[in-house]
Amino acid sequence: MNPSQLIRRPAPSRRDIAANDDDGEALVPVESNVMDTPTVRGRVLHARLGVSKDLTSWAKAQVQRGRLVEGRDYLLTQQGEQHVSGRKRVTEYHFTVEAANEPVLTMSSREIAELTGKEHFNVRRDIRALLQEFEKDALSFEGMSQDSYGRPLEVFNLPKDLTITLVAGYSAPLRRWLSLEPCAGKRTLAAAR
Repeated sequence: MNPSQLIRRPAPSRRDIAANDDDGEALVPVESNVMDTPTVRGRVLHARLGVSKDLTSWAKAQVQRGRLVEGRDYLLTQQGEQHVSGRKRVTEYHFTVEAANEPVLTMSSREIAELTGKEHFNVRRDIRALLQEFEKDALSFEGMSQDSYGRPLEVFNLPKDLTITLVAGYSAPLRRWLSLEPCAGKRTLAAAR
């Protein structure tokens, strides 16, 4: 298996959020009153993308996957909202246009299984163990797909660093190369003396 085949850019699943659609309307309204830079409301973006995961879990996953920094890439605000049961505080995520447009490159557990020749259920098991080892919340990486019969299928979507770590566990030569890389510069300097 060629390591350069491990990570690929996914097919574009959405257009730029600030771009206009065919009617000349913005796909998601852009606000300028929350931060010094244009932002979009996470709640509106979540709805427009048709995400099945609840808003808070989705937003936290986006922050973690994109390594977004509060105050630079997004801002949290609290709003009071009147409900039948009384007043409730609602947290709103405001993402900068740049952060909202930035695709998070991931590889699904199904793709990893196909590329490595492993069974998907074994790859999912290994991903859960890896995430637990790194003390990462598995829910932040979970997604849903369909199997060949159209039934719901749990998948994990991993960023590049976790994908390489996982796949390195399947390949002794790749693990060896990854262990050599941090030492490569030291050997070159030592050989030059």
